Amino acid sequence: MLSLLSSCLVWSRFHTRSLPNRINYYIEDTFCTKVLSNFWEDRFLTFRALTCDDVHLFVRNSFDSWQHNSYLSFYEISNIENASLVINSDTITTKDVLGFATSSTHNLDSITIDEQDCWYRDNSFCYSLKKNQIIILVLFGVFWVLSTIGVIFVLLFPMKKIETTFRIVIWACFLAPPLILWGSLLPCLQCHNFEILMMHEIGHVLGLGHPEDEPNQCGCGNYTTCADLGDIKVMSSTIKNRPYACLSQDDVDGVKSIHGGSCSEDLKCYETVDFSGFSRLFVALLYTFTLSWTIVTMRTCYHKYRQKNNDINM
Repeated sequence: MLSLLSSCLVWSRFHTRSLPNRINYYIEDTFCTKVLSNFWEDRFLTFRALTCDDVHLFVRNSFDSWQHNSYLSFYEISNIENASLVINSDTITTKDVLGFATSSTHNLDSITIDEQDCWYRDNSFCYSLKKNQIIILVLFGVFWVLSTIGVIFVLLFPMKKIETTFRIVIWACFLAPPLILWGSLLPCLQCHNFEILMMHEIGHVLGLGHPEDEPNQCGCGNYTTCADLGDIKVMSSTIKNRPYACLSQDDVDGVKSIHGGSCSEDLKCYETVDFSGFSRLFVALLYTFTLSWTIVTMRTCYHKYRQKNNDINM
């Protein structure tokens, strides 16, 4: 289970049931439809709409994070009869819970993702934004107030005394903050990284518990009970702002200790590079200047029309 509250960090056991080295997982047909609509970043400011293939790829990437760091292998199959793990989405009524995993004695585990929460995929963009969100939001607020004063000046001052380029810039400064905030920044501030959530719930299926749960362990192989080491782990019970959508060393130590793996090998991270955050920012700016040019052009045409009528009447 992954929630939004605070926690401490080490690794622990979720269950002690043995698992095969090959795990077949099945994604329910309705999963894609429910999850896809909650990728908020893809609703407005994008050049490419997400598809079900993308959702399946995000799930696959999450499994790969564990597969590359253990002796386990994961295969997506098209029929539930041969699956040992089912992935679905449903409404989770428990407050601040984004998803949960269940371990069954009948060899059919499940992962449930909340269908009401929203997700993002550009972790590097959102990490930088969240890290500096107070400064960014304050600057946006000050910038928008100043641009509002500029727009009032442009509306009240005679048009013929103000250059067209200057008016376009003033309108762009006024429109940019709300457009960028709504379409580019809010997905990062209000939503969560989908792949990190999936990695967390997969970890539960593999037998890993929350690091703060007792008893906890540290190390790989001959592990011992330990204190909080302070790094940010995927298996933490809470959402943390992470610079990389990768497992931590303690996550890897846990899965290797339970399912096998070379403790001498370095942690492997193959994070998918995604520029959707920067794409949304670029499109927001494009919309801004397009709308600004349209507003100024329409006001100029209207002003010329009125001026022409006044000349005729005179």
